Amino acid sequence: MHYSRFNTIITFDLHDVVFTFDYKKILHILWTTDRKWPLITTIAYPRFIWNFIKLLRQKPSDYDIFILFSEQRPVLVPVALDLMSAIKVIPETVQIIQELSDKEYTLHILTNATEIRLLDIRKKYAHLLRKFRYCKGITTPSNPLGRKPHALFFHEYLDKAKKLAQTDFPLKNVIFIDDNKENIKTAQKVGMKAIHFQSPQQLREALVELGILP
Repeated sequence: MHYSRFNTIITFDLHDVVFTFDYKKILHILWTTDRKWPLITTIAYPRFIWNFIKLLRQKPSDYDIFILFSEQRPVLVPVALDLMSAIKVIPETVQIIQELSDKEYTLHILTNATEIRLLDIRKKYAHLLRKFRYCKGITTPSNPLGRKPHALFFHEYLDKAKKLAQTDFPLKNVIFIDDNKENIKTAQKVGMKAIHFQSPQQLREALVELGILP
């Protein structure tokens, strides 16, 4: 299959593909917060700790984390919101995005971040986010089907992508990049070409193999 800027959309997940947690920022937040005592006393809430660990293993959205803290440890909600914002770009992935943008490929984002979270990312990383022509996040957080890895979320995205392209093209020409295997499986089931992201170098090699990067 021939991929070119005329017939191809390259769609990125955000977390652990374009961005990753900035642990220096996280430590700074924990060190400077005015809620140290509630943090320390969290050890007395083993059910909350267990639920939080389980949630993290499921690749939660920011909404999922907010709900958990709101229901079980509301005093720490401000800290949780700050921690969710403690991210940094993955430079090697950003370099790949720049090269694709220079080649005039259409770039999209498909993420489980909520609209509020995306607004925060757009403000902090405006130059990077402007390289993407469309971004689909979670519009109805309370709907469990309205997010990855559910097929409904992908179908909604593909319908929008086709309208934006103003033409019909093979779904295999929508290349989806994500670090989550379940998301990759769903993307493949709905007909998309999917790349399971493991590292920027591995992503570059996959794009070279497809003839997209030299």
